Amino acid sequence: MIPRLHENELSPSVGIWYHAQAFFGLLRKVRTSDNRLADMKSLSGQKLIFFPWLIVVALLALPLPKAQAALVYCNRTQQPIEAALGYRGPMVEGVSSWTSEGWWRIESGQCSRVYGQQLKQRFYFYYAIAKTTQGPDKQPFVWSGKFRFCTDIKAFRIEGDEDCEGRGYLARGFQQLDIGVNAHDYTLDFRDSGS
Repeated sequence: MIPRLHENELSPSVGIWYHAQAFFGLLRKVRTSDNRLADMKSLSGQKLIFFPWLIVVALLALPLPKAQAALVYCNRTQQPIEAALGYRGPMVEGVSSWTSEGWWRIESGQCSRVYGQQLKQRFYFYYAIAKTTQGPDKQPFVWSGKFRFCTDIKAFRIEGDEDCEGRGYLARGFQQLDIGVNAHDYTLDFRDSGS
């Protein structure tokens, strides 16, 4: 049995293997005259014409899944965290605005895709807070920085980074993340001592 995978989970080489396995699995099964499914090996006396080049052409004609670009947050701490993302939005009529999104609750040892679109910027911004403390007299660890973005106490997606309080939001300082030039995907690891 071929496992069913979402097409975003397949790399191009795995995609070819996946389509080939599905195609060969279908070729092994044929319908008999009384409309039952039978395995080709069990059909004695029936001639089946098989063209190997047809398989190659069929496999080459199948579309390959697109590579999925993403920004991923991974929690390498001992406690759950809640994280937010800030980024420059797409250009609309020559103007782009800042966007902030959150909260992603990420359990210890888990990862979450926080931005599943093509990474077009060099800089993204993040903020995160540990949901438990590491001691009775300690505050939860916070990953923050000097770049202000608007956030909320519940799940949010906010356009613009100006006048956060006047619009009913909380302003928080986000840390800048330099993913480099021409990066297609990036994974940010949160650690107990900071990123």
